[in-house]
Amino acid sequence: MEDAASTAAAIIAEATTGSMHGVEVSGAWEGETLIAEGSTTITSSRLISHATDMLLVSGAPGDGHVDLIRDSTLQASSTASAVNVLASDVDVTIDSSLLLGGNPYGVEWVKGESPALATALTVSASTIDAGVLGVEDPSSVADIFAASEGPTGVPASVRVVGSILLDHLAAEHSGTGDPLTISCAYSDVPSQVQAETSLHGAIECASATNGNTYSTPASLFASPGLSYELNPSSSAIDSVPAGAISLPFGLTPSETDLAGNPRIVDGNGDCVAVQDKGALELQGHSAPCPSPPPITPVVLTPASSKPLAGIVSTLSISPSTFLAAPSGATISALAATVKNYGAKISYRDSQIATTTLTVLRETSGRKQGKSCKKPSKANKHGKRCTILTALGSFSHVDVAGANSLHFSGRIKGKKLPAGSYELQAIAHDAAGNGVAVEKSFKVEA
Repeated sequence: MEDAASTAAAIIAEATTGSMHGVEVSGAWEGETLIAEGSTTITSSRLISHATDMLLVSGAPGDGHVDLIRDSTLQASSTASAVNVLASDVDVTIDSSLLLGGNPYGVEWVKGESPALATALTVSASTIDAGVLGVEDPSSVADIFAASEGPTGVPASVRVVGSILLDHLAAEHSGTGDPLTISCAYSDVPSQVQAETSLHGAIECASATNGNTYSTPASLFASPGLSYELNPSSSAIDSVPAGAISLPFGLTPSETDLAGNPRIVDGNGDCVAVQDKGALELQGHSAPCPSPPPITPVVLTPASSKPLAGIVSTLSISPSTFLAAPSGATISALAATVKNYGAKISYRDSQIATTTLTVLRETSGRKQGKSCKKPSKANKHGKRCTILTALGSFSHVDVAGANSLHFSGRIKGKKLPAGSYELQAIAHDAAGNGVAVEKSFKVEA
């Protein structure tokens, strides 16, 4: 587009949908770089105008068009009175892109009066610098100017996430019935908070909230205004946590930055890959990560066949006769005990170990040979003895020394019926050895 006298648009797209990939437009002409009516996708392209803006509009009221600008550079004049991108009545998503110039706005997004028209502008992992490049311009220049013209009760929103904006934001609407909000998250942007009024929309982009920061261009970029590659010491590096970026309309964030490099790399040498703010991911600054120490094989020696005696001592149950709790867990901390139910179990352990506590039911039996059996004709002359039947067990991780816990009188989700019982405790050492100690208790009806 080398005809300086031409005011024609470089590209006119009148179709309902269209896409551009790898397109480059530049020159000294005075017209728009693109006029697009309908849903337009621009990827991996460079559109550089000398004077006027790029225009994205809805083909007809109620079309509900969605535009996507991804991995692209859009640049307009910093001195001519024209914005860089003018989007009217279309939902727009800008992802991993660089938008430069435009006066007084880098992006002007307008929501129209029809309830079926656009309601969202999303700026993700991108860099915008309106006006004079490489500096923060006066407040009359805005990187994003958003306006809502209605309808009543239909909100409009602008969301900036994981991005860098060098200049201010502006939000206006025609009345309180059509709310408009610009919000920022994990972005580097001039700190702004603006309450909604009858003329202005809300702006929620304060620094130190939602991961937002505010840095000077000189601290952000290696060569502000000439290159938008991040300064290796920039606070924008490794500052967008995983999952912070999500796009509307089923779109997925770009896996590469504006230059086609991997989007998520380690930029500060801490061996953790985290996304940077802005359109360009800092490359080549990851440090050699230390290898994990070699795993030393563990040689297991056979445990002694002789158990270790005397691990658990002074086992007690207080009170020794108690009511079983009608509900609840088998054991609990003493602070959580229910008054009048259960009992306190106390004992000492000579070392750190896991103690298995088993509840055994006591029933009367008779001696039959060397065993204790249920009463029957075969052992009617045998001596009386006690049969112990295991009802269930629970465990407790001990400290060396005194241990205590509250036993509810319940086992396997059921309360123990009235009767006599024995509590057996076996504390195992690392080799699985242990000696059992017992204590009797009763459960009342």
